[in-house]
Amino acid sequence: MSTLGSGASLFPSWASHPTAGGGSSLLSGLVAYWPMEEASGNRVDLVNGLVLVPSDAITAATGINGDALNCPAAARTLNCSHNAVLNIPALTGMTISFFVNAPTGPAANNFALWKGAADESTVEYYFNSSGPSNNTYGFFIDVIADEGWTEETAYTINEAYTGGTWHLVIVWWDPADGKVHASIDGGATSDGTGSITPWASTEGLHLKAGNSATGELLFDELGIWSRVLSSDERTELYNSGTGKFYPFS
Repeated sequence: MSTLGSGASLFPSWASHPTAGGGSSLLSGLVAYWPMEEASGNRVDLVNGLVLVPSDAITAATGINGDALNCPAAARTLNCSHNAVLNIPALTGMTISFFVNAPTGPAANNFALWKGAADESTVEYYFNSSGPSNNTYGFFIDVIADEGWTEETAYTINEAYTGGTWHLVIVWWDPADGKVHASIDGGATSDGTGSITPWASTEGLHLKAGNSATGELLFDELGIWSRVLSSDERTELYNSGTGKFYPFS
């Protein structure tokens, strides 16, 4: 466990930690998990103590499990310093999952999650909602660290998105085929259209949500794995819509 100073833990007092041995296979390869239970201020991951620091005041609201990050109708950005565990492993792949709820329905640029430069000039991976006209999400991987984007295949999910309802989004990059894949709410897998060789950014992880034009957004239970989750594990995370949460017991 990561600590600060003389025994001062990075982890919040409400956090629970799994014991060694046993438990769900979802603990295997888990490198970060933010339950978003804090009432305000920093959000702390329960695996490696990584900290998402908000750019402005940010609060909590009722989540899919306990509390959730409440991004108001004005953009809020949370920033986590670079850590190599957040890079896409070239040999084992990566999976990212989270629950999201837009009370007023989907909207353009309602949220984005990316690893790369804070100004988005270069990114390793980037996920965003892309508008109410087609209810889509997009996942993009930039394959070279240049100034500007060189998007090597985009992945788009076309799924019905109901405002005021929690939705589980799971995206993953699989080194077996080099492609991006994803699903919403345990639905059918959608696939990218080209093979990708990711590069490793040394920039941080960023979460931006809420928009003055599109309204508030609730964000909960962000997990990152350094491997590809199986179909059964993705089903376990969705758990018929009620979700299954760290430590997955």
